[in-house]
Amino acid sequence: MRAAAADKEDGVKELCTVVFLAMNSWLDIRRREISLLLTVVYAGCGIIYSILQGRKIQDVLIPAGIGILFLAAGLISRGAIGAGDCWILLALGASDETICADYAQTNVCRRAEIEAVMQEHADEIAADPSC
Repeated sequence: MRAAAADKEDGVKELCTVVFLAMNSWLDIRRREISLLLTVVYAGCGIIYSILQGRKIQDVLIPAGIGILFLAAGLISRGAIGAGDCWILLALGASDETICADYAQTNVCRRAEIEAVMQEHADEIAADPSC
C-alpha cells in the first residue's frame, strides 16, 4: 500500500515537472524568454517539498546558491549567457556539475549571438572594459 502511494506521489512530481518544462519550452521557442513567475513558484514548491521530505537544508541551498551565481553571470553579461537556462536548472534543483556543464555549453552553442552582441557594443566595451 505504501509503495503504491509513493509511486503515485512520484508520478505527480514528474507530471508537474513535465508541465513546467513544457510551458517554459513553449515560451522560449515562441518568445525567447521563460516565465520567471512560473519558475519561482515551481522552485518554491520544490524547496518546500524537499524540506518536508527530510532533505538536509544544505542539500537544497548549495545548488540554489550555485544557480544564483550563474544567474548573476547571465545578468552581468546582459543576456549573452542564457540566464533562463540557469533559472530552469535552479528551479529543478540541478547539481552544480550540471549547471556548470550547461553554462559552458551555452557559450559554445550561442557563440555567434554572443559575438554579435559584443560587436554591437564594441564602442561601449572599449570605453569601459569593466562593464
